[in-house]
Amino acid sequence: MGPWRACLGKIGRPEAIKLYKVKLMRPDGSVVFARTAEPRVLIQLPIDLRTADEYERRIRIAERRPM
Repeated sequence: MGPWRACLGKIGRPEAIKLYKVKLMRPDGSVVFARTAEPRVLIQLPIDLRTADEYERRIRIAERRPM
């Protein structure tokens, strides 16, 4: 019998119990490892259009448009 056996509500914890090691891909292509609460293989960060050159910005905006 644990101390939470008679608890009626959710046990609140400030952080996740298990953290999974995940690859985090930055817009420049570099990869770092991060820890997240959800198991994933890869998280890819979006490119910042303010810092991209004009050619790359046009390609990214064209990909967003519906066909």
